[in-house]
Amino acid sequence: MARSGTRFRFQLIHICFAAAFAVVMIAIVIITGLSAHRQDAQSLATQRIVAGYDAEDAYLYLRGQVRLMVYWQDSFVNIVKKWDQKWVTYQFDTYEESMGNRYTALIGPNREIRFLHAPHGETTLNPEYFRHASGLNALLDKVSKSGVRQPPEMANGVIVSGGKPYFAVAAPVTPEEKADLPAANRTPFYAIFLNPVEVEKFADLSTGFSATSAFVTLDGNQSDGYQQFALTDASGKPVAWLKWKPHLPGSDFMRQVTIPLGIVLFVFVLTQLIVAGRWLALQRNAMQAQAEARAAHEQSRLKSVFLGTISHELRTPLNAIIGYADTLSCQIFGPLGSPRNGEYVRDIRSAGRALLKTVNDLIEIARIEAGDKGADEKPFDVADVARKAIHSLHERIQEKSLRVSLVRTDRAAICRGSPTSLAQAIERILSNAVRHSPNGGPITIDITARKSNIVIEIQDRGEGIPPERLEDLKRPFGHPDNHLIAVGKGLAFGIPIAKGLIELMGGTFEIESTPGAGTTVRMILPAADDAALSPPTQNVSVQESIRERAAGNSR
Repeated sequence: MARSGTRFRFQLIHICFAAAFAVVMIAIVIITGLSAHRQDAQSLATQRIVAGYDAEDAYLYLRGQVRLMVYWQDSFVNIVKKWDQKWVTYQFDTYEESMGNRYTALIGPNREIRFLHAPHGETTLNPEYFRHASGLNALLDKVSKSGVRQPPEMANGVIVSGGKPYFAVAAPVTPEEKADLPAANRTPFYAIFLNPVEVEKFADLSTGFSATSAFVTLDGNQSDGYQQFALTDASGKPVAWLKWKPHLPGSDFMRQVTIPLGIVLFVFVLTQLIVAGRWLALQRNAMQAQAEARAAHEQSRLKSVFLGTISHELRTPLNAIIGYADTLSCQIFGPLGSPRNGEYVRDIRSAGRALLKTVNDLIEIARIEAGDKGADEKPFDVADVARKAIHSLHERIQEKSLRVSLVRTDRAAICRGSPTSLAQAIERILSNAVRHSPNGGPITIDITARKSNIVIEIQDRGEGIPPERLEDLKRPFGHPDNHLIAVGKGLAFGIPIAKGLIELMGGTFEIESTPGAGTTVRMILPAADDAALSPPTQNVSVQESIRERAAGNSR
């Protein structure tokens, strides 16, 4: 009965902990989704505003041209006082050559078309189509309400002639001499300058917001996946629409985040099920240790309550997985039974640690992308940092009998920045070099101090990386068939994180590799102003350092 109660309580706590983690994950997804939706809505609103600004720019361009033509005494004399067809043709042809506008029209007092000029072959802008153009009367009605003034009032809107929309600006032909103003009011002529509504006039959408597949249409029905901006005539009635496929930064972010979160949740649930099953098997085989089992249960309950309070942190469930695996592996509360159980526990622990490293790498990438340089910026010797990074990997180096050498010039390599960040960058690159180097192979760390910068070069003689995969390795989420994944060695966050840390310190990161010959990573950092001379060049063998330290410990 006591064992049944203990088992029931453990299962209940286990379910509560899993449910709490699931609730937190769901809350994270909901909050992130709402934030992404808000960001998409703001982006769409901004894109529509930019489309409006682009349309206004088109009108402003036409307004400047119309004003130059209509507010001119010669225009008034040769158009209103006396109609001179030759003068009109000559002036508008000359205006086309000098100003570049090829679409013009003159409308008489009775709204008859006195003159219409369009490029050769522009079949949609001929007198028959233009006379019945949608939006033309609205444009003339609006500009005629203000009469003829000095300077002239103008009206703008979109008109559709022959099934093609045009930006149009109209203004009355206005005399410069006030004595002619009453006559102009009695017999007004209107000049209309036009420009086709083309996608190129809305280039800010593609260059500033990565919008694609933009087109102009007379169909106002909403298209799936497209945003649209109404182009109105002078009365405000929509007569044409600009449509485009918008770039949605929030949705893009959700697509990038959903897969890692799904992997974490899947691995957590799977691991919890395995741990629960192994725990029940351990309870059945440990009947003689009821007191120890009660203590373990209480400890597990307290641990679960503690983990539940901080489960909003992504790393918490992973730490719990690794902790349970270590406890089972050490057989603190009794034997595991079948040897296969021990293998499963080791697999759980290895997978948990690998996933925790991935999560830590993701958090480090987020810190780098946020521009967090760290709080330990100060002048430091790059050689000392490199030496500590070598020592931190001495066990792996010794296992493969690698020959690692640290070489520096006689000029002090003093850099100002975060020694912790640099140590992490060097350790990640050196770890990759150790992993891919053959047993007994050489690895060289060359530190060169120049007048304005410091060059750190790490070279190995491993299998190398194909040239087409070098750029993928520099990105945190490169192409899925990148080199390290292809050989089953992880998500390859080491190089992107090292690159980001170096760039945060104001440096540059370069990588060169030849398949079968090895890889060279070059990190260039700005030198500190207070660099001083150091002792002559030295070669430090890591293998010798390890032997000396081991001998000292034995004595």
